[in-house]
Amino acid sequence: MHKRTLLATVLFLIAFLALSWRVSAQNPGPVIERCTPSSGSVNSVLECDGFRLGAEELDPKRVRAIFKKDDVRIPGKVGGSSRVTNDVQTGQQSLDVVVPEEITPGRWQLVIEVGERSSQPVTIEIGEWTPPKLGSVMPQTVSHGEFVWLYGGNLHVNDEIEITDALGHVLRFTSGASGGSTGFTVPRNMPEGKASVRIGLASKNSFSDPLTFVVTSGPIALALWDNQMTKVARGQWTNLVATSLKPLEGADGAEVEFRQGEQVVIQPTLKPGSVHVQVPAALKPGSVELRTRTLRQGLVSEWSKSIVYQIVERPVAPIVNAIEMGDKGAPVFLWEGPDRPTKFDVEPGYELTLRGSFPVGTLNHLLVTFQSSTDQFSLTPTEGEREGLLLKLPGELKTGDWKLSISDIESGIAALIPVIMHVK
Repeated sequence: MHKRTLLATVLFLIAFLALSWRVSAQNPGPVIERCTPSSGSVNSVLECDGFRLGAEELDPKRVRAIFKKDDVRIPGKVGGSSRVTNDVQTGQQSLDVVVPEEITPGRWQLVIEVGERSSQPVTIEIGEWTPPKLGSVMPQTVSHGEFVWLYGGNLHVNDEIEITDALGHVLRFTSGASGGSTGFTVPRNMPEGKASVRIGLASKNSFSDPLTFVVTSGPIALALWDNQMTKVARGQWTNLVATSLKPLEGADGAEVEFRQGEQVVIQPTLKPGSVHVQVPAALKPGSVELRTRTLRQGLVSEWSKSIVYQIVERPVAPIVNAIEMGDKGAPVFLWEGPDRPTKFDVEPGYELTLRGSFPVGTLNHLLVTFQSSTDQFSLTPTEGEREGLLLKLPGELKTGDWKLSISDIESGIAALIPVIMHVK
């Protein structure tokens, strides 16, 4: 080979390797930080946490879980997932992996493959089948047709949920698990009273220890999730976040007790069937205990278990997390992240639904302002489905780019909606 040709080939290879290294550095592969639990058996569900696990699409041809030992490779089924919206590369993700039936007891290496990239392996100890461990039931008082969450460990996708009702009748059915939870819907004909639930396999005559719950046709309090409600200042409004909204069906109203030291304020929600409630202006910024109860046909439920809520010092602005355009395109998600869109397209006359956190009592306290380089106008939203803000764009809207902002008229607090609306 000629010296110049050899030199050109070497330089080309160096450049190619450098480019490949840069591409690899800019687009790193999947990373498993941990899998919980780190041991399991056939049909166990492992919840793997990490980065770039393919949770944004879950295409089985592209996202694969492989159990490896020596030269043996056995694929596991990939199940549920979660991810940080608008941050595919650096946002935390989780992936449920089901231990395959072909696997044998022993120490295995689990890797996640996304496309052509593969994670570093994590060690999983595979043992003989053991029954699940049931930790909690939420909510503990339920109505007919309500979904009940079961939380525990060592769950399997083919576990059977066994319910023994208040009359001693046994109902058993299969319900697949996802991570550390599973659940069931209370049958419409289930007798009222104390019932029990356990999880396992009848074929092995092996179940978890039972936990109890109560079935009633009377009013039931909303069971609140800890640390899920939007924090607002006193006098502003927030939404209750409950395990189920079933208790509001047919209820004449719901009440929220705010307890701060010796001070107790009972506040009704905005209207029957609503989870919108005002934080009492008489309270101070800081921690407060919340619990709920519902009213129906002259009867009052017991109070729910209390949670701790934080009242912030300064009023918060309205926040828009997503914009929907009916059936005219995919929603535009606005959570912070490097993949957040900068622009979305509309046409004059489109209807937009804004979803987010709106700390006002009624929608006529909000104003959405549209501003271009030459024009400005504002719209007062109306109520859309699922507590969204509905806006109908003018039919004569000019083409071009528009900035959007949303304001609380009463407090004067405004916030920019972080995306440009492009009118085609």
